[in-house]
Amino acid sequence: IVYLTELTGMRVEAPNGLRIGRVREVALTPSEHPRRVSQFLIGRRTRFKVRFDQVRTIDSEVIRLSDDRLVPYYPDDNLLLLSKDLLDQQIVDVNGRKVVRVNDIALRIEHVGGRDELWVHEVGVGLQGAFRRLAEGILPNRVIRKIQQRIKPNSIAWEYCNIIEPDPQRRLK
Repeated sequence: IVYLTELTGMRVEAPNGLRIGRVREVALTPSEHPRRVSQFLIGRRTRFKVRFDQVRTIDSEVIRLSDDRLVPYYPDDNLLLLSKDLLDQQIVDVNGRKVVRVNDIALRIEHVGGRDELWVHEVGVGLQGAFRRLAEGILPNRVIRKIQQRIKPNSIAWEYCNIIEPDPQRRLK
């Protein structure tokens, strides 16, 4: 499991080991696959995208690519940007009542065809996710993971989440 808070800021390396940049955003293309991360957005001002099939391995500190062909990123309404569109959003129940707030997202590393893919596993709605967000950038990820084990997890499996009604202002319902 890799958490979105750990993934943002993670180093991305070319096949020869040279640093390309850091992950700034992660995107799903729900029309292609409802769980698989389809693109990683890299860079600060000028953003580039890396497709999921360009990733060779993913570990706790670095994403290694199988090729270094970077394509400029242009905003696309078909993409669901996990940080921008999901973090801090309210999850509502089927009756329209606000229930919980999205604090973090857990992604599972799947080994497919000799390479790694990230699949959305669950949405963190409890104190564990809030703690990871607060400690992000202050404590190393390994320390955060050790401390968070003492906090009771609270999450909702991704298969029970659904975007009912997106609107033009990128808010989710």
